[in-house]
Amino acid sequence: YLNSPIDYLKGDQDSYYMDRFRKSKLIFCCGHGAYEEPMLNETYALKAVVEAKGIPAWFDFWGTDSKHDWDWWQKQIVYFMEKIII
Repeated sequence: YLNSPIDYLKGDQDSYYMDRFRKSKLIFCCGHGAYEEPMLNETYALKAVVEAKGIPAWFDFWGTDSKHDWDWWQKQIVYFMEKIII
């Protein structure tokens, strides 16, 4: 429960934590490449829960050329860090 964001956020949460979530910068990234389908489905489900709870978050879905592997994670960290730091 506590290590499953979808299950955790579906429950009734203390307003203290919900306020903290709403003030945080949350970024979720998932590709449409090979082997991504289970993560893609779960990320869309998490997006629905986060939106229902009124938590602002950036869900970024990358294309079919992206893969669940180091070379893409390196591209993504550079991309997202530029958005966060600036």
